[in-house]
Amino acid sequence: MNLLTLPVFIAVLAVSIILHELGHYLAARWMKIEVEEFGVGIPPRLFRFWRLPGLLRVGKTAIRIPANFKGNLSRQDLENRVVEVTLNKNSKDEFILQSLRLADTEDGQALLASPNLSQTGPEEYRLSGTAHEVRPGTEFTFNAIPLGGFVRPRGENDPNIPGGLASAPPLRRIFVLAAGPLMNLLTAFVLFVVIISQQGLPTPGVVNIVEVLENSPAQQAGFQVGDRLLAVNQTNIQTVDSARAAIRAGVDTPIRFSIQRGGETLSLSATPLSSREAPLGVSLSSPLRPTTLGEALLSAGLETSYQTANTFLLPALVIQGAITPEQARPVGLFGMYSMFDQAVQRDVETRQEAQTPTPAAAAQPSADQPTNWTLSLAAMLSISLGVINLYPIPALDGGRILFSLPELLFRRRLPTNVENYLNGAAFLLLIMLMLLINSFDIFAPANFVLPK
Repeated sequence: MNLLTLPVFIAVLAVSIILHELGHYLAARWMKIEVEEFGVGIPPRLFRFWRLPGLLRVGKTAIRIPANFKGNLSRQDLENRVVEVTLNKNSKDEFILQSLRLADTEDGQALLASPNLSQTGPEEYRLSGTAHEVRPGTEFTFNAIPLGGFVRPRGENDPNIPGGLASAPPLRRIFVLAAGPLMNLLTAFVLFVVIISQQGLPTPGVVNIVEVLENSPAQQAGFQVGDRLLAVNQTNIQTVDSARAAIRAGVDTPIRFSIQRGGETLSLSATPLSSREAPLGVSLSSPLRPTTLGEALLSAGLETSYQTANTFLLPALVIQGAITPEQARPVGLFGMYSMFDQAVQRDVETRQEAQTPTPAAAAQPSADQPTNWTLSLAAMLSISLGVINLYPIPALDGGRILFSLPELLFRRRLPTNVENYLNGAAFLLLIMLMLLINSFDIFAPANFVLPK
């Protein structure tokens, strides 16, 4: 176990979830929907480290609440209550809140009927009256459990609250709900750009054998490390994926391979076995070449699209039998930690080897480049988080989007109590499912091994 794994795993998981919530937050602000809290970590709250500027309206007077104001700004405590505030004026002639308190009960009715603004200094004022509107500004909080974050928009589940999420038009709600998963997909795209820019792209038309497993069909047929694979059953090979597909298509039958070794072309025959995880028993790789930014952006977009589609269609692929349930088995925190432990270990080892190259490594530089498994797993985790949240399941973003469609299409909204009940029940079921998945990780861990 690598000592770096735990902090790396926590950081990747937390950042993935926080970026998801950041997508919701930015979209809500863009749609003029008030966000009451952006929490880093999971409650209970430890402290508030910032509050954005807000707005308070007393009588007909609009008052700006400065950033990080320390007083009580609870909407429940202040709205429609009589308050006394002290104010300053800024260079734009706007009132700025300095202090605030609830007025005495016996003065309440008099103040309610007649708001009173008095000047107490050159730019200092005192105002008494009813607080008709309280927008405290978003609180940014730090919470006890460092595995994620959350966004709490105003009126998330109550369409009777003006300016809240549930009372917003359906297109705005859908945009805010979809922005979190889209932020995860954008994060994965950026990570793939970084990986491809660092590693380069495979050289077209060149597929090399970089490992031959012991007692495998490939070893028995005479394959050697360094061979270049030219054709499989007279079909020219251009990419690693096409080579793997051709080998799997011919399992349990003799296959004729054309290879280049040194300056000569050889023909070898081998029978890949369906009973083996690696049917032929070789690892294939293409030499990597430097890439331009344009190529990196295009390749990252294609990779993100491919992985997103595969993840979204995973349930259908299992039903069709294209992949086994074991291959599609979900993993929880312990399973993900095991993957990251292998990834971090592999990345550290390859970087150490790159710093102190051996004669064998110098002979095969393309096979000994530092790996980026940790970044790759972070990208896949981000895609999984985004796609899963788009599934049309109540309590997830996709389920809430589904509940918004009747209003968008038919101008009829699902009753709020029904929607809240379905979301609450689904949330409990999801919690139970996560507990079940994590228990499988402990008592029947998946045998996940990173490829060479």
